[in-house]
Amino acid sequence: MSGGESRRAAELAAAGLEIAEQLDLVQLVAALLYACGVAALQLGQGDEVRALAARGLELSRAAGDPHYSCYHEALLGSLDLAAGAYPAAAARLLPLNDRLPSAGRSPARQRVTTDAVEALIATGELEVPGRLLAELDRGPGNPLTAAVTARCRGALAAARGHLDGAVSELTAALRLHDQVDPQPIERGRTLLLLGTVQRRRKQRRAAREALIEAAGIFADTRAALWAARARAELARVSGRAPGQGELTTTELRVAELVCGGMSNKEAAAELFVTVRAVESTLTKVYAKLGVRSRTQLASRLRARS
Repeated sequence: MSGGESRRAAELAAAGLEIAEQLDLVQLVAALLYACGVAALQLGQGDEVRALAARGLELSRAAGDPHYSCYHEALLGSLDLAAGAYPAAAARLLPLNDRLPSAGRSPARQRVTTDAVEALIATGELEVPGRLLAELDRGPGNPLTAAVTARCRGALAAARGHLDGAVSELTAALRLHDQVDPQPIERGRTLLLLGTVQRRRKQRRAAREALIEAAGIFADTRAALWAARARAELARVSGRAPGQGELTTTELRVAELVCGGMSNKEAAAELFVTVRAVESTLTKVYAKLGVRSRTQLASRLRARS
């Protein structure tokens, strides 16, 4: 979901919320407050998330709806996680994991678990995350949860000092991300963790490439909190950062094809790669050159020639 799509999702959720409020449908209002909160979280609007979640909690409790009561609390925990406030995130999310079994193994419930795992790992707690991941593995899953669970296993391996194993898990997570409908922020979070692990392994070039791609994804989706995290991690990679003229041969070729009028699909056919590969390469190119559109990219390429 691009930044424009994120804003459109927020607009649609707000429109639905207004209608539900006019009809005085309390449970629906609570549900749509959650939808608005998810959109605000993606856009990094922390104050808006807090306000929506507080109202959603009040209405959910009044309506006797324990599920959305938990989900609104989970929004606040996920906000803490995105902001790097790991102890606060863990303290909020872990109890929710125990309160939600009656909600079944829905993707939303599973995300509470995986966010709790990542928060706990970041605080140095490694035993509980292992148990929670084992529970996820035993239950029915879905492709996106499988990808995020693999990322969590990578985070756990890295925290235990098993950096090679962490890279293997995170690489597998990226392959799983590529098999599901685009969830760019989740893919960006996996790339952010991969880049962090590669930096620890002294693989500066690989770390820089992963972090640049993550930063580009977060910039494109307007995920401000995660973008700040990626930029901070990128700044920790020693050595000279690539300049605007340092596109790889593949990146330059993709840029030339799309600026020549080809669609992503046509460029993929020309290069005998997947459309997802072209999209990923373009994300890296945009981040390296500091552009946001094909028009800006074309202008930058002309300036190089």
